[in-house]
Amino acid sequence: MVTFYVGSVGHWVEKLLLAAGIPIQSVERKLGTYYYKTNIQCKESGPFSCSMVVCMHPVPRELLEKVIAATAHVEPIHDALVHIGDPSVIGIKDINRPDYGEPPNMEDKVPVFWASSVTAHLAVRYAGEFF
Repeated sequence: MVTFYVGSVGHWVEKLLLAAGIPIQSVERKLGTYYYKTNIQCKESGPFSCSMVVCMHPVPRELLEKVIAATAHVEPIHDALVHIGDPSVIGIKDINRPDYGEPPNMEDKVPVFWASSVTAHLAVRYAGEFF
């Protein structure tokens, strides 16, 4: 038997944003982070294969530069900023219907997406189909 420990990337990003004074909608609304499956295929490793899952935070346009600066130093392989703006570019058909979590309020906000550790959970779940 093998076990993995995968930390929560979404909470790490939230801590960085809050420390920079950037409001977090999911925290303010007392909801979980918004997560979406994308069309970005991860590199396969044995039976582990899936598309990337991203966490999203709606950000006021005037705070985008501050958000980028607050999370720019994050490890590029783990919890990296993936995309800003049009969700269809990364395969998300409806921003108001996250794969995990409650619908966000996108009024006057720009969606910002980070790689999520939920990807690892999805890869493990799909790998189980091979055994």
